[in-house]
Amino acid sequence: DEIYPTLVNDLASPEMAIMDLDASNDIDNAPVATGPFVVKSFQPEGTVEVSRNDKYWGGDIKLDGAVFYYMQDDESKLMAMQNGEIDCYTSVTAAAKEIFDASPDKYTVTDIPATRLQFYMLNQNRLSDELRKAINLTVDCDAIASYLNGTVTAAVGPFGTSTAYGKVTYILTRNSIGNEAAALLMIGLMLPFFLFGIYEKDGQDLNLNICYYPARSLDSLAILIQEQLKAIGVGSYLTSQEDADATYILSGDYDIALYCMIADKNGDPYYFIDTVLRPGGYWASAGFESDEANELIAKLQVETDSNERARLANEIVQLAIDDNAIGCVGLFNNITVSAKNVSGIYENCPFDFYRIDADTDM
Repeated sequence: DEIYPTLVNDLASPEMAIMDLDASNDIDNAPVATGPFVVKSFQPEGTVEVSRNDKYWGGDIKLDGAVFYYMQDDESKLMAMQNGEIDCYTSVTAAAKEIFDASPDKYTVTDIPATRLQFYMLNQNRLSDELRKAINLTVDCDAIASYLNGTVTAAVGPFGTSTAYGKVTYILTRNSIGNEAAALLMIGLMLPFFLFGIYEKDGQDLNLNICYYPARSLDSLAILIQEQLKAIGVGSYLTSQEDADATYILSGDYDIALYCMIADKNGDPYYFIDTVLRPGGYWASAGFESDEANELIAKLQVETDSNERARLANEIVQLAIDDNAIGCVGLFNNITVSAKNVSGIYENCPFDFYRIDADTDM
């Protein structure tokens, strides 16, 4: 009964699949679907085994099967690859990329622009407008991208600048000029003196809680942001949680919340806007609320013209940026490493949900 303009996009989204409900007696463990492989075993947030689907409609399948490991720790993935325990993986870190690049006879490394966003939310229930602005003026995305050594591209907004809905700007460039402006803003905001280089307010050191989870280089990002804020007299401490969704994102118990997500997962801006910038959205715990933005989001939800959708999305994201509700830091490059005998693992696809198909071979 309602207009659903993103139907085609959502059908192409990675969590969608065609399934035979009549034949799937145990849908959790043995779904009957259309792909080249069938599930052999499945552990949530654990190992997944698949084997060749002998009834596949799309021709011959080259692999007998595959095993997928759930590995959050970057060092574990690097060691597993070096030891020959795995044949390929994605989300390769800068340090690991250097190691693999040094052995081109053993490894194939591909590096393409992708859509996974590093960003942070500024808790409006705890931080004043002036303090949020000072933070956004201080965080230097170019410096962070340089430190992460080519694994990310400095972000302007949540979407790539080559997309029609990625045309947003920051009022001030976040660089040394921005740092000077932030420092001046802090002097006006806090008492004009500090102890050990940290500003005080109401007799207490300014000490922000930066929450993160140790994956997608967010641990490095947290340390870099902490150091950049310290340069303008803003103190902070780091809180690491294994499951952000079940802890600080859910509770809102943070000053700055670091997160990483596929902001553009199906060629449309609505997913990120609806879940992060709309009150009640899945990740909307930072308190951003704007009557103007809410009206535009409601229009975006039903707008069918792609050009108009892009215009609405740019306006909405710009409102959030101007309000210093979020800070977009970097868009990950999709970096994949594989053994020399591996081919066809979707290494040139910007979405890291896809890995093997009938043509994948060893």
